[in-house]
Amino acid sequence: MIWKLLESPRTLAQLAAEVAEAYDVDHTRVEQDVTKFVSEMKSVGLVEVPASIAIAGD
Repeated sequence: MIWKLLESPRTLAQLAAEVAEAYDVDHTRVEQDVTKFVSEMKSVGLVEVPASIAIAGD
């Protein structure tokens, strides 16, 4: 689902909100998981994150 959502620009908060709503799970937990996933994908060059958006741990 996240790959599909990444087809158009979204913030991490928007990604988390859409995933949380789709799967009816806790938004805070989803936000942590989405942030970790995007950070890992960024570290191996599979996604680009604009410099204006900070990801924890970068």
